[in-house]
Amino acid sequence: MNLRNLSILIASLSFQFAKAQVLASAGFEQTEGYSLGTLYPQQGWLGSSAQVTTDAAVGQGITFQGQRFVELNATTFLTDSRIWKPFTFIPGNATAPWLRVQWAQAVDDLGWPPTNLFLSDYGSEIWTSAGRVGGLFIARESNELTYFNSVTQQEVGLFVTANRLAWHSFSMTFDTVRNLATYEMDGQVVLKDSPIQPIASPIVSAPWVCNRPAYDKAQLDWYSVTALPPRSMRVKINLLEWLGSIYNKIVDTKVYDSGNQLIFEANVPMNKSGEVTFAVPDVTGPVKLRLKPVGFLSQSLDIPDPRSTGNFTWSVACTPGDIAGDNTIDLSDYTVIA
Repeated sequence: MNLRNLSILIASLSFQFAKAQVLASAGFEQTEGYSLGTLYPQQGWLGSSAQVTTDAAVGQGITFQGQRFVELNATTFLTDSRIWKPFTFIPGNATAPWLRVQWAQAVDDLGWPPTNLFLSDYGSEIWTSAGRVGGLFIARESNELTYFNSVTQQEVGLFVTANRLAWHSFSMTFDTVRNLATYEMDGQVVLKDSPIQPIASPIVSAPWVCNRPAYDKAQLDWYSVTALPPRSMRVKINLLEWLGSIYNKIVDTKVYDSGNQLIFEANVPMNKSGEVTFAVPDVTGPVKLRLKPVGFLSQSLDIPDPRSTGNFTWSVACTPGDIAGDNTIDLSDYTVIA
C-alpha cells in the first residue's frame, strides 16, 4: 500500500430526530377549550387545596403569548399550593429518557410600595407519588433563581436578573439516565448538569407552585411537559478508491457538549451502506462530534443545538494514512506500510 494512493474520506452527517411526546401542555386559550374563570377542573387541571381550585383562574390581558393566562393570588393560599395536569413518565426509559418542563410566568407584589416583594416563590416542580424530585423558583427579594438539589435535599440560590411584572420563560430538563438536571431562564442556561437522586418511580406531575403565600400574585402561560427521545445521529462515510470491505469497519466516535465534557463515546461499526448510527443524550447548546475511522486521522464537527427540529447534513474530509492508529501521520506509519 502506498500513501500516494490513499484516498480522502468524505463523510456526511445527518441528525435523525425521533418524535418527542408531549405529556401535558396549556396556553389556556379559548381554542384549546379553556373558558375565563376558575381553572379547576378545566382540561383535567387539579389543585392541592380548596383554595387553589377556587382561586386559580383563567384571565385575559398581557400574556407571554396568545391572549390568556392563569393567575394565582397568593393571599388565600396555603404554603406549597400547587396546580397540575396529571401524566405518567417512566424514568430511564430508553425510548424517551429525558423530561423537559417549560413555562412562562410574571410575578407582582400585591402591596405598594413593594416592601414584601418576593419574586418567588412561584415555579415548577416534578413529583413522583412519593413527593418532589426537583424544582425551580424565582426567589426572594435578591432575585435568586432557586433550584432544589435532591442529593443534598436543599434549595440552592443563583443570582439572576428578574423584573417585576415582566414575563420570563423557564425550562428544566431532567436526564433520568445520567441523573442530571439543567435549568434555563429566558433561553439562557443558568445551571447545567446538576446531580439529582436516581428517580426510581414514575413521575406523575410537574405542578406550578406557590411556595410562599400572602405577598404576591403571579401569572402562568406557555406550560408544557415533554418526554424527549435520544438524538439519533447517522454518518454516511464514502471511502473514495477504498478497495477493502467497508462492512463493520470501526469508527471511533466521541461527542462533547458545549463545556467540552465527553457525553458519548463508542466504537461504531459501519453498515454495508457505509453508515454508522448512534444515539446521544439530549443536551443544551452546541455539541462537537469527533470521528476517527480506522486508518484515518480524526475530524471534528461543531454541531448547532441538537434539540432543534429538522434534519441537518454536513460534509467533512478526513486525511488517510494513520496506519499506526496514533492520529498522526509520521515515520511510524511508513514503517507499518513497509
